[in-house]
Amino acid sequence: MSKQANFWIYANSSEQYKVSASLIVFGAETFKRAKIIQDINQLKYICSSLDNNKMSPQNTIINDFIFEYLIDCIKILIFFENYMKAELITGGFCVHKIKKDFEEYKDLSKKQYREPITLKEIHSIEPFVINESTKTIFHKAISETTLGFKELVSSKNYISYYEFDTSILDFLKEINSYRNRLHFNESIDFKLSMTLIDNLENLNHFVDKMLQNRITFLV
Repeated sequence: MSKQANFWIYANSSEQYKVSASLIVFGAETFKRAKIIQDINQLKYICSSLDNNKMSPQNTIINDFIFEYLIDCIKILIFFENYMKAELITGGFCVHKIKKDFEEYKDLSKKQYREPITLKEIHSIEPFVINESTKTIFHKAISETTLGFKELVSSKNYISYYEFDTSILDFLKEINSYRNRLHFNESIDFKLSMTLIDNLENLNHFVDKMLQNRITFLV
C-alpha cells in the first residue's frame, strides 16, 4: 500500500504563508541563477554591438547565451510557477490536482481546470483527516501532483490572483511554449533584441518585488 501524501501546508494561515514564502525564495534563487539574468548587462552590450555592427553574429561570446537559453527558460518558469502557487495557497486554494477517480469529486476535478478550488469546497464533500500531534493532513481526493503552468494561467479566474500584468504573462507564455518543445528542438531559437532584454528586466524587477514582500516571513 502506497504512503499517503501529507498536505500539512494547508494546516492554517501561518503555515500557508510560510510555505508560500519558501516557494518564492527558492524560485527567486533559481531565477537569479539563469545566465540570461546574471549576465544581462553583458547581453545589453552584445545587443548594442550587433546593432552598431561592432560585433559579428558569429562571435563566440554569444554562444554561451544561445546554448543556455533553454535551461534559462526553465529556471525563469520555476519562479513564476512557484509564485502563482504561493498566491493561491495564501488565498485558501488547493494547488494540488483533485482526483477524478472518485464520483463525488469528478465535477470539482473538472472545475479546477477553469478556476481555483478552495479547501472549503473539498472539505465540504468529505472532511480532511487532520492529526495535530503528528502534523499530518490527508485527503483521498487530492493528488500529490500540483497544477502546472497551463492550469495556472488557464483562465481569468486564475490570473486575477496574480500581481503581474499582461506583458509579463504574454512573455511567460512565449517562454513556456519554447520550453515545451524541449524534446523536439532541432535548432536553438534565440532572437536577441532590446525587446527581449526589456522583458527580462521586467521579470527581474517583479521577482525582486515579490521576494521583498515575502522574505520577512522566513526571518
